[in-house]
Amino acid sequence: MEDSRRSDFGVFDGNEILSKDTGSVKSEQVFKQSPQSSILAGLLSGLVLIVRQSAEEGRDETSTQTNGRVGKPKMEAQYAEAKGELILDLKEKSTPLTIKEFSTAGVRGQFNSQGEVKGRYNAARNSTTDFLWKPDGTGDWESKALEVTQEGDVIMITAKGTFRLESPTMIKWEGEGSYKTGSPRLAWLNNTKSRGEGTADRTKGESTGKIYAKK
Repeated sequence: MEDSRRSDFGVFDGNEILSKDTGSVKSEQVFKQSPQSSILAGLLSGLVLIVRQSAEEGRDETSTQTNGRVGKPKMEAQYAEAKGELILDLKEKSTPLTIKEFSTAGVRGQFNSQGEVKGRYNAARNSTTDFLWKPDGTGDWESKALEVTQEGDVIMITAKGTFRLESPTMIKWEGEGSYKTGSPRLAWLNNTKSRGEGTADRTKGESTGKIYAKK
């Protein structure tokens, strides 16, 4: 029995395609496939596709990791530049908190600190800080500080900022400050606005931070 079927291309006859417009035989050959060979071909095609996708994903991941390594130092440098010039390192030890008031806004209190600053000038430091500790673990603070250098220069500082509880014992703080001094050699402080950031350990009563000249 002759195998003859119609398709959109013409009449399929054995291994050849006959043009339905001209009746001529085209040069393309159509090879018969068994069901088993069709299944095998499909499996092989799927395997090739999976391998190709895995290779492309590997290249993308490598590119991402490489870009991350290249980009991170640049981002850190830009962040440091945005903060301004580092002028002081701060270390303080505080007295126990004095609680002044409870309210719906939170807890108001005060503490005193004693320590030192080192950097563009070195000085002993005493400060008093008033704070509002809010129920959500964040808060606001304001402080007044007196610094005295070994040469006898006196610097008066007012500052304010915010803090948040990072853990039951650790607080992270940040803020801005301004300076007043009659010292000729430290007169540049009178025109300086600073930005500080640091941490405080509640169990030890110790605070450390870095002070930058604000741009």
